[in-house]
Amino acid sequence: MGDLNCYRDAKEKSGGNPSRFSRLEELNGWIFSSGTIDLNSISLKYTWFNGHANDPINIKLDRMLVNHKWLETFPLSYYKVIPPGVSDHSPLILMAGQPSSLDRRFQFKNYWLKLNQYWDVLISSFSTHHGGSLIANLYGKLKVLKANLKLTNWSTDHFIKNKLEAMVHYQKDCIESLQRNPLDPALNSALKTINKNIAHLNGAWCSWIFQRAKANWLSYGEDDLSFLYARINTRSNSSRINKICTDDGHFDSPTDIAKVICGYFQKLYNPPMSQIYSQAQFCRGDLFPSHLTEFLLENVTDAEIKQAIFGGPSASAPGPDVFSFEL
Repeated sequence: MGDLNCYRDAKEKSGGNPSRFSRLEELNGWIFSSGTIDLNSISLKYTWFNGHANDPINIKLDRMLVNHKWLETFPLSYYKVIPPGVSDHSPLILMAGQPSSLDRRFQFKNYWLKLNQYWDVLISSFSTHHGGSLIANLYGKLKVLKANLKLTNWSTDHFIKNKLEAMVHYQKDCIESLQRNPLDPALNSALKTINKNIAHLNGAWCSWIFQRAKANWLSYGEDDLSFLYARINTRSNSSRINKICTDDGHFDSPTDIAKVICGYFQKLYNPPMSQIYSQAQFCRGDLFPSHLTEFLLENVTDAEIKQAIFGGPSASAPGPDVFSFEL
């Protein structure tokens, strides 16, 4: 952490001569080779000012870099850039971050489709009929399915991880026993079953890590779980909102931040209804060409629905219900 005397991107500099690629390559090359990443920051963007009124230059020269082990140990950490005072550099203050008390977002895991327990829950959830249209009925079934999945003890990623660790332990014990009695048919049969279970659990675990990391560009034949773990931790740290400032004050707790964001969009999309309506309030926009009207009014065909669903990536969730295309 501190003054690195160079910056990473042209957007991190305002004023002065245009950025040269060689100037940016040094720091970016070192960060890439060292495996470090930028820790999430709040408050000021620029950390250095040249002090000139006529030709001002502002640059982000000060930053905190961490490795992936840091993010595993301190996933909520970030740093705050405060005003410089008498210095030309802004001080950086490392913050531990407040733990979130909010429930974790439900995510459908594609490997559930290979578990027999999942299909029992699915059939049970879809056996109930909900009133209304076909879409409302489907929505009701999915809502019940989500609630039932949350109640199971195998729906979390810890279940697969713990089972895999237990199987590896059983495999070790079985192999040690085979060293003393290599021709024992019971031990060889047990080892074969254990190896099969480990392969199945490894496949499920890799499927979940790929889905969570959203690394669609990485082929499944070249999986690197340590790299995917690092990608998950990096995205989680950089996308977290640690503090939000409004006219009503500054908020840094997860609950208060959620309330402020929800309140903002409620006011934005639910303004007070106007009591007087005039035709002059509505601007006349462009009209649809007449030859496209019939096409817009046509019913959606089953082939179009199938193409939309089967054409989506298996790890993506097309709507707010967070059920993936693979379901």
